[in-house]
Amino acid sequence: MRWVRIGVIGLFLLAACGAALGGSVAGRDAGPGTGAEGDAAGDGVEDPETGVEAAGPSAPPDLTATAEIRRSFMAPGSVTVAVTNHGDAPVRVTGVELVSDSFAPLGVQEFDAEVPGEDRTRDLLTAYGEAVCPDGVDSTAAPSTAVLHVETEDGAAHEVAAELSYPNGTLDRLLREACAAQAIAAATAIELGELTAAADGTLEGG
Repeated sequence: MRWVRIGVIGLFLLAACGAALGGSVAGRDAGPGTGAEGDAAGDGVEDPETGVEAAGPSAPPDLTATAEIRRSFMAPGSVTVAVTNHGDAPVRVTGVELVSDSFAPLGVQEFDAEVPGEDRTRDLLTAYGEAVCPDGVDSTAAPSTAVLHVETEDGAAHEVAAELSYPNGTLDRLLREACAAQAIAAATAIELGELTAAADGTLEGG
């Protein structure tokens, strides 16, 4: 009887080893990127409640920008930033900041403007700060960037740094005009000295 029991135990051990070996081979045959349930790994994140893999965040949109002067809409201290959307889907611009060593920073200016896709352009009237005039009225604009804060159709927020062309004739013109205004204001400035009382009771300034 003892030999019979040993034989039965040996058969069970052989069956267990065969099952383990078969599972290991099956796991290798399933290929890389699969889990215990045979789900392939994707780039997104699987929702634990629905089991559906959500898409990852969208890529930044393909946008460019130029500095323009639109005579019909120009206001002092502003430039038109013309934003072109080279993608297929529209994007919404929520903010624009002109970054340049030639103009004092004003921070991000809020917008709510949709730019259609397929190489269409939207003009955004953007204010610029006080001019920096190292060469007086002969100053030229430094390399500048329009930083665009945008939202894509999936609601994702992106920041796109659109470099403006350099040299830039539009910014050169605006800078020189601002520098000339600064020079005129400095040349015509009137300063009053200390007031003194005259003999007739009036005040006189030096």
